Amino acid sequence: MTFGTFEIVDLSPLLPQHLSKNQKWRTPKPIIDVARDIMGSIDLDPASSIDANEMIKAGKIFTIEDNGLAQSWKGYGNVWLNPPYGKVLVNGKKRSSKMIWLGKLIAEFGAGNIKRAMFLTTASTGEKWFDMIWQHANLVCFPRRIKFEGTSSSNPGSSVIAYFDWAIDPEYDESVDVKIVGKFSKLGTIVTSWERKT
Repeated sequence: MTFGTFEIVDLSPLLPQHLSKNQKWRTPKPIIDVARDIMGSIDLDPASSIDANEMIKAGKIFTIEDNGLAQSWKGYGNVWLNPPYGKVLVNGKKRSSKMIWLGKLIAEFGAGNIKRAMFLTTASTGEKWFDMIWQHANLVCFPRRIKFEGTSSSNPGSSVIAYFDWAIDPEYDESVDVKIVGKFSKLGTIVTSWERKT
């Protein structure tokens, strides 16, 4: 697999300074159940909290105090990531938190530090960072409207789950149709890497 020019760099200056109003939209259980069913386990949630991990049940979490962007994810196997939304301050400038976290995930995955990952975020298909999902994910799922935990209403926008897996041939893997697409189809519409390239 090719992962472009992403490389592991020192991200310690990127400690998220959250600017959006609500950073605590936690992932609902049905999505976590599918994630666990597909990956087998969640070994790391690098953008989490003790409260959020009551639902995720990751083997290891990084909280905002730990700064998951500055940590190595090597050896954690399966990663779940629902990154903080809004902006982070990078060298005094506001940057998309989703772009920064996605870049970190792709770099760790591309370096072989993790085996599988799921990335849940807004389906902002017109944003530059969304191209990173389209280029690198093995499978992209557009779930039906999500009601996040800790909120009184459904997400006003659409969401996307990007799935990265070293065991899947990005050109075509028939086994994905049976093992993974069927499980993701419980959540919504799926597009695989080989369908995107045709």
